[in-house]
Amino acid sequence: PLMNIGPQMYPIQNTHAHCQTLYALARMAGITPEADGWTISPRIPRSSYTFACNLFTLEVTPACIGGSVHLPVTADLRLKVQVPASWHSPIVSINGQGIECAFAQDSITFTIHAKADEDVSWKITPEPGETVLKGSQ
Repeated sequence: PLMNIGPQMYPIQNTHAHCQTLYALARMAGITPEADGWTISPRIPRSSYTFACNLFTLEVTPACIGGSVHLPVTADLRLKVQVPASWHSPIVSINGQGIECAFAQDSITFTIHAKADEDVSWKITPEPGETVLKGSQ
């Protein structure tokens, strides 16, 4: 559910209230920050959409889920990305290089090794021959 996100959460105690609209938009796009990284569960009911801000870009299409990270510090960022059920053997790449990752049920977990102020792109695609999404998700 998308309840209790954005400006309505603790409006008086939040010293960064101006950021709450962006936070709400990110949550609606399916990006959830967690203690050990970010979980991405594409949820906008369209076959394709893009979310972009200074730190992160998410692009969802029928044949790909991907984006980029631009952190102000050097750090490891764990991403857990929900993929369509029809993708049984998804392929993950970071900056165009295939990587090993953990795949369980309907999600893939991998770590991005980001350097301060450098873009790192990531992409998940179905294995060739697998069914891609058609129409709305």
